[in-house]
Amino acid sequence: MHTNRFGTTWFATDASVGKTFFHKSLTVKLTATDIFNTVNNNWTMNTYGVLVDKHQSYDGRGISLNIIYNFQPRKSKYKGSSAAEEELKRL
Repeated sequence: MHTNRFGTTWFATDASVGKTFFHKSLTVKLTATDIFNTVNNNWTMNTYGVLVDKHQSYDGRGISLNIIYNFQPRKSKYKGSSAAEEELKRL
């Protein structure tokens, strides 16, 4: 007689929101991970009278704040876009 139940849930909901300021010199980003605390790894096995029961929860919830400031961003001569990508390609 075999009775197995697997209840693994690797579904996690993450969200982030970001905003740029000062002509893209300052970037602020707020991120939240595993908002609903749904990540777990539970299972039960009953095989020939041997019962194995596992309950494991991960608390992967978290909040992070990223603040990035680019000192003296150079502007391209055309359309006011940043010249940083052109410089990286050139190098």
